Amino acid sequence: MRKQSIRFLPSTETHQMEQLAERARLSLSRFARVDVEYNAGGVQLLDEWIDRHTRQFPHPNQTLWTLWGAFLGQVFRQRYNGDWAVDKSAKKPRLGILCPRAKHGLLFLAVMDQVEQRIERGMQESLTFYYTLKGIEIKSV
Repeated sequence: MRKQSIRFLPSTETHQMEQLAERARLSLSRFARVDVEYNAGGVQLLDEWIDRHTRQFPHPNQTLWTLWGAFLGQVFRQRYNGDWAVDKSAKKPRLGILCPRAKHGLLFLAVMDQVEQRIERGMQESLTFYYTLKGIEIKSV
C-alpha cells in the first residue's frame, strides 16, 4: 500500500463518524442494558448485537453497517490513537482507521470491510477476534 493512497478524513467527516459511533454506542447500551464504552467489552457486545440481528434479518441495511463500523472504528481510535482515513489503493475505496504502531510506521484497519465480512460470514469473522489480533499487531515491536 502506497502512503499517498491513504488520506485522512476532513474534520467534518470525522465528526460525522464520531456522531454515528455515539448513536451506535447508545443503541448498543439499550441492547445490552448496560452503559457500553468504547473498549474490548463494547466490541464483544457489538458481536452479540450483530449476531442477534442477522439471525432475524440476514441482510441488514447500510445504515446499520455504517453504525456498527463507526463504533468499531471509534474503539480503535480511542484505544490506539488512530484517525479516520480512506485507503484508495484498490478499485473500491476503503474507510477505516489509521493507527500508529510502536516501531513499524502506520497500520490501516479496514473496519468497514471487517464489519461487512462479519455480517456475511458470521462469527468466524468475529470483531472481537479482529480487535484482539489488530491490537497485538499495533503494539508489536
